[in-house]
Amino acid sequence: QQVSAAGQVSVQDRSESQLIGDEDRNASQPQRDEDRNASQLQRDEDRNASQLQREQERDLDEQRYRNKIFDVYIKEMGQLLKENHRAMISKEFMATLSRVKTLDIFRQLDGQRNIRIIRFLYEA
Repeated sequence: QQVSAAGQVSVQDRSESQLIGDEDRNASQPQRDEDRNASQLQRDEDRNASQLQREQERDLDEQRYRNKIFDVYIKEMGQLLKENHRAMISKEFMATLSRVKTLDIFRQLDGQRNIRIIRFLYEA
């Protein structure tokens, strides 16, 4: 009888242990789900931040490029206008060259920079 009583206690202990384990797993499931969701949200935020940073860097590179070609245009046109005032020969050629350079730069720049070019030419 002692063996059977000990066997019953052992089976009963195992059943209680399994029940406690199941309760622990069930109780911790919402926390695991919450942790998983928080991790996913953090990954999404990191990905979005990286994408935004890449877009901003691309925009800055584009602005730098446009500023550079704008500056080169202004310097070249300034030089052409200065030379044209010194020597009146080939005035038609200078006008054509200026027009070609201006139309070419207009295609590459945004509206605001184009307005600045028009002002520059008007004032020159």
